[in-house]
Amino acid sequence: QSLLNAPLTPRGLWLIGLGREAGGDQSGARDALKAAEKLSRREGAVQMWLASDALKRSDVSPGLRHFDIILRTNPKAAQEILPRLSMAVLAPEGRAALKPYMRADNPWMSHFLLVAADRLPRAEPLGILLSERGVSLPDTPMARRAYSVIVGRLAEENSYDVFRRVYPRLPGAEAASMKGLGLQQLATSGGGYAPAIWDFGTSSDRGGAPVSLDGKSIGLEFFASPGTVGAAGSKLLEQSGNLALHWTVVDRTINQDASARWIATCVGTERAGASTSSNDLTRLTVGKALQFRLPANCPVVRLDFRFAGGTGRQPSNIVIGGLSLVPMERPSGR
Repeated sequence: QSLLNAPLTPRGLWLIGLGREAGGDQSGARDALKAAEKLSRREGAVQMWLASDALKRSDVSPGLRHFDIILRTNPKAAQEILPRLSMAVLAPEGRAALKPYMRADNPWMSHFLLVAADRLPRAEPLGILLSERGVSLPDTPMARRAYSVIVGRLAEENSYDVFRRVYPRLPGAEAASMKGLGLQQLATSGGGYAPAIWDFGTSSDRGGAPVSLDGKSIGLEFFASPGTVGAAGSKLLEQSGNLALHWTVVDRTINQDASARWIATCVGTERAGASTSSNDLTRLTVGKALQFRLPANCPVVRLDFRFAGGTGRQPSNIVIGGLSLVPMERPSGR
């Protein structure tokens, strides 16, 4: 009681607390630091000690409260605090304690999401937190960068159940993105996050882009440099029933030994890994309507355009038009 009434500064009480801690009196140290907090909540060293002490005792909610105070009173501390704070996402009790802070008006939330998206060993726990009922997500440029990373990592981790729950809730995402080919969305630079929207990658060796065909419809143009092979474009699709992809090769300039195929792979279910593929588009008739079926009985499919650039000096190019998804009653030929 004499300590609580002593005319000491928060810094002085913090030093007393450190002395007691060094002497093995953790309870006495805690009393001194709590007394310091009553004098001022703006002393970062005091809040940090109390936060660390609470977390050591698995008292997560009080620990997060102290971190919240630090971040609000001293935003420059975010670089030190947020990596530690993000680790709370990994445990269910940590996510429960974080939920009250998951608000669009929280000044440190956008930065927290980006740090967590970049640093956590798995994105699935963060996706679970974002999909919780009552969570309000910020819509800032930094937050949108975080959502892009989270969505991409969930796909890489094959965490498609969480992906499908969280994606419609993200600011900038359109719930219908995965229910079609999204060509008009590409043409109008609509929002969304790959691979729910088309992902043409960042490689200079291969990729793709939307193109206007006769000013009436939207197609896709893919390219692959000589000697390279891989996905020039990818997109996730939700199937309700069984679907076939229809398309036409509008134009192409290809190198010797080049090849290109649509490959559709089932993801996120007991049929994960089942796939179908088209014939080689470099050998199919230009202007002819073509189709191939997506894997049957698969709610989520990853559609890839796999392109090998062949041998030459210039990239191989293919322009695809007439793209559509058509329901199928039963599997058919390609």
